[in-house]
Amino acid sequence: MPKQVVLFVVSLCLMTALSAQELQKRTEQTGPVITPAPGKVPNSNADYQALRNVGIGGDTFTVNTLVLKRDAGVFTFKIGTISFLAPVNGMVTGLVFQGDGGFDYVPPIAMEKRVSIY
Repeated sequence: MPKQVVLFVVSLCLMTALSAQELQKRTEQTGPVITPAPGKVPNSNADYQALRNVGIGGDTFTVNTLVLKRDAGVFTFKIGTISFLAPVNGMVTGLVFQGDGGFDYVPPIAMEKRVSIY
């Protein structure tokens, strides 16, 4: 082996060993510790917890060719079942559809129509 190659390999091994030792010397950096205000526990709001743990309510319907238009979007439920989520604070916040359907969206702004995500 040429002398230059041997020197390069030796220096590379030496640099690797030194950098490994340098990593061991560093102290672990932690972000700031955020403590909640006295008497306040994060995410303890009853409405928030109800939304996080919401389940399927009792209302379930069979649908056949149901079309819902909302703003620039169109939901098409060809055939399947819709189950509403349990109410939270007296309001139904969503539904679950199982079956064959789709969603179409036509951007209302010309600039959004020109943007391609493909």
